[in-house]
Amino acid sequence: TKCIIGNPALLARDTEKSQPAVKKQLEHTAPVPAKKTIPQKAPVKPEKPEKLSANSIEDSKIYAALRSYRYNQAQKENIKPYMICNNEQLVNLIQKNPRTLKELRTLPGFDSDEKCRKYGKEILQILAEHLPKPTAPAKSEKPANPSVTKQSKQSLVKPGESVEDSKVYVALRSYRYQQSQKENIKPYLIYNNEQLVNLIQKNPRTLKELRTLPGFDSDEKCKKYGTEILRILAEHLPKPTAPAKSEKPANSPVPKKSLVKPGESVEDSKIYGALRSYRYNQAQKENIKPYMICNNDQLVKLIQANPETIAELKKLDGFRDDQKFRKYGSAILKILKDFQ
Repeated sequence: TKCIIGNPALLARDTEKSQPAVKKQLEHTAPVPAKKTIPQKAPVKPEKPEKLSANSIEDSKIYAALRSYRYNQAQKENIKPYMICNNEQLVNLIQKNPRTLKELRTLPGFDSDEKCRKYGKEILQILAEHLPKPTAPAKSEKPANPSVTKQSKQSLVKPGESVEDSKVYVALRSYRYQQSQKENIKPYLIYNNEQLVNLIQKNPRTLKELRTLPGFDSDEKCKKYGTEILRILAEHLPKPTAPAKSEKPANSPVPKKSLVKPGESVEDSKIYGALRSYRYNQAQKENIKPYMICNNDQLVKLIQANPETIAELKKLDGFRDDQKFRKYGSAILKILKDFQ
């Protein structure tokens, strides 16, 4: 002990060695204040929208309605119900809830044109009657100056009507068929059905616009078919409603008399029967198909337009061809005149 007290270096070393032991002893003896624990709230997860399970669908009214339709249809066609669609396809159909024939065609069991034509309309109608319609997003207020907004093109398809059921679709298919017969080629080589639907949806007004669409991007096709396609599209545009005039001008043209009785459809009229009869007899003489003289769509337009002169008849679709006009023009005008 004397040696340590007398030697400062040894004293310092001894003190350093004893410090950790003292510190450790203090740690054990001194009371440590307890930390306050704040309970944390678990993050609230957003609830997912409930999806109908297969079991709940099978108990629903829509499922029963579609099964009933399938059964009745199968009885009419004398086939098994699953040949229209099986139960699994029925459940998937309700879950997907298609609104158009195009959407329906993407589903398993309905991806053939024949099935969609046969059952599509009825199925979509049943779905529309039973399933809730999606809520449309709130529209923003219109700008004060409406002239600033870009004017949208008029639709060629009536509201609630599919493209495939529209008159313009039928007219363009008819033109395609007749053109393919003349050229002795397959109709899809002019344009296929998908390109046809896209054409009607885009509704081009000029050859420049037409050339931007798939299937019409070659100069050769645009030269061959472009003008006629644009004419058919223009013919099927809805005519703008003229503002009501307060007084008729003194020299206003007298409106033509209708060839169809009020409340009667064109197809049920006597003039339609007479023109069909003439077309059939003429086709028999020439040993050709009746539609090669004029198709049903052109026949309806002919009656609606009711031309009285050669110049007026020449403006109508299917009668612009000089050869066709020379052959049938006079006889057609005579039949129309007899029914005035």
